[in-house]
Amino acid sequence: ADDADQAAEDDAVETDEASEGETADEAVADAATDDVAADVADETAVMADGDEQAEGAVEAKAEPREKTFTYTIKEVAGDNKKITYDTHEVTVTVTVVDDGKGNITATPKYEGDNEFINTYKIPEPVIVDPPVQKIFEGPEDLCDELYNNGDFTFTIENTAAPDGVTAPMPANTSITNSATYEKEGMTGYYEFGEIEFKAPGTYTYLITESGSVDNVTNDSEASSGKSITFTVTEDEEGNLSVSPTTDEVEISFTNTVEKEKKADKKKKTKKKSKLPKAGDGAPIIPMIVLIIAAAVAFMVVRSRRLALDQRKEYRRPNRRGRR
Repeated sequence: ADDADQAAEDDAVETDEASEGETADEAVADAATDDVAADVADETAVMADGDEQAEGAVEAKAEPREKTFTYTIKEVAGDNKKITYDTHEVTVTVTVVDDGKGNITATPKYEGDNEFINTYKIPEPVIVDPPVQKIFEGPEDLCDELYNNGDFTFTIENTAAPDGVTAPMPANTSITNSATYEKEGMTGYYEFGEIEFKAPGTYTYLITESGSVDNVTNDSEASSGKSITFTVTEDEEGNLSVSPTTDEVEISFTNTVEKEKKADKKKKTKKKSKLPKAGDGAPIIPMIVLIIAAAVAFMVVRSRRLALDQRKEYRRPNRRGRR
């Protein structure tokens, strides 16, 4: 029996792992209780040989007794690279008491924190800012006038997303072809705003165009819209990536611009003033003729008046010469 006790004490320090669904306290207590129960069973078997001396020995062993066991607990790390496993170890001393009446209790005492905390890595979101390109085809001078006029409106909506995931949306779901939404340094490109993906999966969006301008034919898919799909993937270390990226997005609407018709030009022509203006050709000629005629008439009238005055002066008698 003494040899058995010594062997138990020699094996007291060991590493123990809790089975699935079992706490560290329960694992340690069960292990220590099993050890004491095994000792008691072994000693009883040796001494129970039927003679009086054995019976006396068994009765002596029925007295209460106490034993301690020491264990080291640590967590076995898994292979999930998204998880940072707790690597600390904790020492626990278990005191096992046999009350001599068949009742065995185990009380653990920990040296240090017996709580193991693992950290799960939350993926950093990936961001795209998909631009919409507006193209005008036709006479260059007419096309240049249509950019940034705000005549056309673009809208974006989500049409598909992973199960259980709310599709992210940009800050603006409706924009116009105006300077307010124009991509910096890129004429004809307009932005809704950033779309931030936080979970892997496939996301599909539909972009439509509306608006009208005289002599401009809209893109054939303006009202039905054009789709764009983003695929977000997560690697084994929890890093997200998206395809296509912002620079790879190609969504455009092409409108055809026609030359203005004669009827449209007449509508835009302003009514001319009745009074001639400097630079007008035909209207100023009659006025010049009128002015010349008036001047000639004035000179004729004046010359006649002067002639009449001279005649009167000639007929007047010279009274000073008579006596």
